[in-house]
Amino acid sequence: MQEPRLDHLVSIWWLRTWRGALGGAIAVTPFALGFWLLARAGIQSPLLPLIEQLLVLVIGAAIAWVVSRMALGKRYVRFRIALLPQDADGPELAITNRRVLSFWWLLLWRVTLGAGVIGICASELSLRLPPGATRPVQIAGILLILAWEFVVLRMALMKRYRDFRIVLISEPP
Repeated sequence: MQEPRLDHLVSIWWLRTWRGALGGAIAVTPFALGFWLLARAGIQSPLLPLIEQLLVLVIGAAIAWVVSRMALGKRYVRFRIALLPQDADGPELAITNRRVLSFWWLLLWRVTLGAGVIGICASELSLRLPPGATRPVQIAGILLILAWEFVVLRMALMKRYRDFRIVLISEPP
């Protein structure tokens, strides 16, 4: 199987990142405003922060699913993504919810697990450093998480799923 090129990975990552960030900000803002207004009105409950975090997680996961579907169906500048049967070069398979779910789930759990491990390690290291020296650790943690996202995206594109595989097909611009 041909390895995805770096420029293809960057294109897919960039689409997922900017659309995910924009969609997430638009979707979460009304809820954040609502929780802020509740706090300003003096309405307090130990459940409110938990509900707020749960809403952000659910909305984030939903946005990631929608963006995964967009990424699989988009025609990029010099290539497109095709879903093909496991052991054949055709016919091209439809982008179904189940196939998107397979792709989305692989990205979601692996990126989350890796980012969590990197975040915990960076936090532990930051606790051992003087207060002024934590910024480089935070920056390194962010860069490692971004690198990990590329590794996981490459894994997701190279993986042979249960009934399909993902192929990047070159197209003229």
